[in-house]
Amino acid sequence: MRRSYLWTPLLLTFLTAACAGGMAGSRTAPHVWPADFTIDYEAVQVQGMTMEIPGMGGMTTTTTSTVVFRVVPVGARTFDLTVTDARIDIDSAMPMEGQDMPDISALKGLTSTITLGEDGVIQTATGLTENSAIADMGGEASFRESMQSLFLPLPEGALEVGTKWSRESRFEANQSGMEMAFLSTSDYECVGETIIDGTAAWEIKETGKVSLVGGGDQMGVMIDMDAAGDGTGTFFVEKGTARLIRYEGKGTLAGGVSAQGMDIPLSMVQTATVNVKR
Repeated sequence: MRRSYLWTPLLLTFLTAACAGGMAGSRTAPHVWPADFTIDYEAVQVQGMTMEIPGMGGMTTTTTSTVVFRVVPVGARTFDLTVTDARIDIDSAMPMEGQDMPDISALKGLTSTITLGEDGVIQTATGLTENSAIADMGGEASFRESMQSLFLPLPEGALEVGTKWSRESRFEANQSGMEMAFLSTSDYECVGETIIDGTAAWEIKETGKVSLVGGGDQMGVMIDMDAAGDGTGTFFVEKGTARLIRYEGKGTLAGGVSAQGMDIPLSMVQTATVNVKR
């Protein structure tokens, strides 16, 4: 059976879409940065996947991706985003010969202008159609959800300690002929105030769930996949601007793949961090 690499969104865990930030008691200036402000985010994702293949036992692949995004404000809730670095390392016990391996290096040099709505959700993102790495990783919808992790949606009311809210995200991805439908739900709570590198910030806890289902033709073999999981994360966002300062999270996923009468259990553990690159 041909091995198909299901590439989950690059930045946060597959169950994490975004968190929120804002000024206590006010939403007058979220996602409005100083005009001369530029920031580089380094996003690192480590994904370990184990498949119990009949006759071969447990086979594990560990994938580590690093992507650096430069973000420059060009207007209220409008940003220019440039990928300045993108690399991937794969350590696998599975046979690799003849497999389509993800190559995210083509992301380097990608530029996109991101426009957010008043709720902080991406409305438009230019420049994604022509990039080959985005197509290999599942398509524009998947990559937009990754970018959403840098531009965080807000709750409907004021953000302050004790504020709770939720977000649901649905999108479809296509990779190596596999059509996958993703559904994630996240619950957030602002649990406190703190200082991060001299910046006043909110601390936000997240719990979430994700499901994915789909399949496709892999070299003449029909494959079906069904999996679900959950996870947790912690966000630190600047008061007033909702600018992401730091994120760390962990998620798990379990399910199975069916092909040619075989049922192959699989499990994933994924960790992700986003930090300001110094």
